[in-house]
Amino acid sequence: MKRIAAVMIAAGIGFGGAAGVSAQVQGGAPTQNRCDGTGTCKVDVAVSLCFVTANPYTLTVGAKDINIFWELDSHSAYRFNPVDGIKLKPNQPDESEFDLPESQSNGKKFKLHDKNSKAKPGEKTYNNYNIKIQVQSGGNWNDCGTFDPIIINEG
Repeated sequence: MKRIAAVMIAAGIGFGGAAGVSAQVQGGAPTQNRCDGTGTCKVDVAVSLCFVTANPYTLTVGAKDINIFWELDSHSAYRFNPVDGIKLKPNQPDESEFDLPESQSNGKKFKLHDKNSKAKPGEKTYNNYNIKIQVQSGGNWNDCGTFDPIIINEG
């Protein structure tokens, strides 16, 4: 019984630690996303035991023609699935708003272009997407479970 409790506590610390890493950058300051056209629009992705977290979970894009970058730690044992590391969920009303998916930096970074052309001024469109991560095992890359955050496009 004590062993099970210890394992559960260790797992909780591991998951909490993964989320904390994604929420901070060097020096402990919160990650700053610039999805308004004034800088780099990025999402930090952390993975622990194939459990994926994204910071921010809900990404708000307030400009048109923005490249969004999802980034894993360069020393991570994981990578983005090279084909559909970031992919809009099927039947999204604004699925056509996103194009040019590209795996970068040996799978540690993934880029997707957000046209943000359909949200009218004062309106928002909500776009659910999947993050698909892989882990290497026995010389093969195997998919972890998917994680499904949200992109909000503002007009």
